[in-house]
Amino acid sequence: MRQGLYIHVPYCKSRCLYCDFYSNTHYSHVNNFLDALSAELKAREIDNIEPSTIYIGGGTPSSIGIDNLELLFRFITSCASFEKLEEFTIECNPDDVSDEMVELFKIYGVNRISLGVQSLNDQMLRFLRRRHNSDRVHQVIDIIRKKGIENISVDMIFGYPEMQWYSFEEDVEKFLKLDIKHFSSYALSYEEGSALTKLYREGKIEPLDDDAVASQYDYLCSALSSRGFQHYEISNWCKPDYHSRHNSDCWEKVPYIGLGPSASSYNGDERRTNESNLQRYLSSATFPNETEKLSEEDKYNELIQLSLRTAKGLNIHKIPERFMDHFRRVSMAFINDGLLVREGTNESILRIPEARWFLLDYVVSSLFV
Repeated sequence: MRQGLYIHVPYCKSRCLYCDFYSNTHYSHVNNFLDALSAELKAREIDNIEPSTIYIGGGTPSSIGIDNLELLFRFITSCASFEKLEEFTIECNPDDVSDEMVELFKIYGVNRISLGVQSLNDQMLRFLRRRHNSDRVHQVIDIIRKKGIENISVDMIFGYPEMQWYSFEEDVEKFLKLDIKHFSSYALSYEEGSALTKLYREGKIEPLDDDAVASQYDYLCSALSSRGFQHYEISNWCKPDYHSRHNSDCWEKVPYIGLGPSASSYNGDERRTNESNLQRYLSSATFPNETEKLSEEDKYNELIQLSLRTAKGLNIHKIPERFMDHFRRVSMAFINDGLLVREGTNESILRIPEARWFLLDYVVSSLFV
């Protein structure tokens, strides 16, 4: 049976303008955090993990330094078998990566690196409060390639306030020239609690309007397609066979274990989410968490939401009979409007066309029960 392992490393050297992920900028307790991961496993009576995928996210895992990263890798190898492992991803900030760090990744089996780039426009990087510049991104990709890791993903943000169209086009072209295997791209979002939202509420910035953001998304889809990228999920593109196996498993509802503050676990019937509080995580023997038993309605809604965000779409045979009348009634209206298309044997697959993917939230919320 496939299973994922996710570890949340809750440290960042600084907070980016848009970020609302749980992280901590104080590094005095990193050793205690690594000890707490072991304690969480013991408290949850988890052993003999045989993951298909491992994903170390955050936060910024690369920011804890080489010595602590090696301790983290040793912890992983002590509790997980690599016999079934297909993909081992770690998120990195370009400013942290060195030859020595990538060599460490190679030793411990990391075969995929996700770089938080966001933009190759230095003005935008300063606006976002990123720690690197565009030149550093090129240097780091060269370092990673020379060490023999070809599976590199980069994150890109679009929809910046007051960014001229020509600057956006230039940014996309710079990303394409990186010649990497995977892109994740997201519209700049104004999350509650972020510094970006604070600037907006103070009237210091004006968000780009929805039509302009949608136009940028359409341009990005076309540009990536023309360079041979497959658009396999609403925000993700890859060269053939370079999709994120960890994330794809999550969208297909494969079980996963999550360790660390704010990390979630899923076993098919319930979701457990650790509290987003590092201090309590470090000091607790019980690891405060919220466990949600998923109702049939919850499972149906998640099936709709996760399936329609992917190019594979939704197999209607997976929909429980009790929800079929509602689903048929609502989905037929979307089919008639071109927001859903029918494909596959007996037209059993429904998916949102790429040109309408930007309306994902509207479609799935309408299909919810």
